[in-house]
Amino acid sequence: MRRLLVPTHRPPVHPGEILVEEYLKPLNVSQTDFAKRIGVTFHCLNENLARYSESWAGSAGGAEGAGGSHQTAVEPAA
Repeated sequence: MRRLLVPTHRPPVHPGEILVEEYLKPLNVSQTDFAKRIGVTFHCLNENLARYSESWAGSAGGAEGAGGSHQTAVEPAA
């Protein structure tokens, strides 16, 4: 069985950062349209992105503020 090697020399990446940098910006899509495309409510997506923004703005070096404490799963729309 293969061992999963998890990097320990850097803080975890916040899910909001991944959404913004890998999807919203490159696709030039709004939060509303993106939420519809992935089948979640705007509120749920916005909540996750806001938590990423808060942790980014509140830290001295950016992603270090994410620290994993605000990570939440994106819930499917009802």
